[in-house]
Amino acid sequence: MQYPDPKIENPWANGTQNVILKWAMAEGYGACLINKPELVQDMVRHVRNQVENPRFSVSIKIRIHDDLKRTVDLCRKAEAAGVSWITVHGRNIEERHQPVHYDAIKIIKQNTSIPIVANGDVKTLKDAENIHHMAGTDDAIREVKKYSTAHGTEKAANINPNAYDHIQMKLFRSQRNLYISGFSLFLWLVLRRTVTLITQLAKEMGIQVAMEIQVANTNEAARKYMEENEKLQQALNEKGKCENEQALEEDNKKLRQETEKLKAELKKTLNALSKATNEVTAVKKQSEGLKREYDRLMKEHERLQVGGCGSLHEQNVLKLY
Repeated sequence: MQYPDPKIENPWANGTQNVILKWAMAEGYGACLINKPELVQDMVRHVRNQVENPRFSVSIKIRIHDDLKRTVDLCRKAEAAGVSWITVHGRNIEERHQPVHYDAIKIIKQNTSIPIVANGDVKTLKDAENIHHMAGTDDAIREVKKYSTAHGTEKAANINPNAYDHIQMKLFRSQRNLYISGFSLFLWLVLRRTVTLITQLAKEMGIQVAMEIQVANTNEAARKYMEENEKLQQALNEKGKCENEQALEEDNKKLRQETEKLKAELKKTLNALSKATNEVTAVKKQSEGLKREYDRLMKEHERLQVGGCGSLHEQNVLKLY
């Protein structure tokens, strides 16, 4: 069987086959491994092969099988794989509060050469000594009771001196769990807020990218429209030049015609003006002649008045008119 390479974190490794919880046994963990000695041997060997330090300890904890020979066979295979010691709980899988089978532990000790640690109903140092004498084990694991109230601790203080320590440890663990729960809740809120901010940022970035694409498309369209507009203006300018030249030519033609007409009218006007000028000159000359004649007659009239020839003057005047 292949296992992933473990990462060594502590100078010891303990494999437990003593767990009798139903979910653990249903998943193939704990006490059900007592029925798979080859698997246990392979696990111990694999752990031992990963350890370079020979002082590194590898141990297992087991219960006994209904068939004691199978339990001894399991312990021998674990010993051959390099286990440092074995802790044996002197009950089988189905037993809970029944008496411990110390005789089975003794047989296991006699058939192995590694330290055997007894477990089960060891409450005091005296119990550990008695088990040592009965089974010949190298050590024993003391049973630890859990106390839930200070009142129960006071009652058990005379029996178990460590009862007070147990209740204090429980309070410490409760407080620790409270802190861990509070921190976990705080961490969850922080992570949730972080995820929310990241989501909002991603949306904003998406909107920004979309707007940038839209602006780029708009600029491209505007550039195309401007180019088309310039082309149209050039075409219109070229067409306008042709039309303007034709219009200018027509206007020039009209202006030339009007100029000819104006010249003709001006010539007529000049002729009329010349005639009028001649007539005015003639009239002016005639007026000047009349004025001279009038001046002469006035002088003649004055002379006649001065000479007393009034009648002759009157006759001359009458002849004049």
